[in-house]
Amino acid sequence: MTEAKVHRERTKNFTEREKEIALDIINRYQNKIENKETDGVSQKERKDAWEKVAEEFNSASSTAPRTGKQMKVLWSNLRRTAKKNIAKENVNK
Repeated sequence: MTEAKVHRERTKNFTEREKEIALDIINRYQNKIENKETDGVSQKERKDAWEKVAEEFNSASSTAPRTGKQMKVLWSNLRRTAKKNIAKENVNK
């Protein structure tokens, strides 16, 4: 148990403008990103799509560079929040 812990640098939170930019870019790759097939080709296409999203985002944004994995987490978090808000609205009706 003497393994050294790897400390990862924390990046800044996404701004509202960055979220808008990210959603515009993600919508262009939505077919590949939301492909539910689990074969190797589809998985590679999804991974490549996230890397392209990150590349386009980094060229459009002036903040810290983001990875495909960070973009995927952002998208997942935004979807979760949207679903939660819709559920709250449906309960209040």
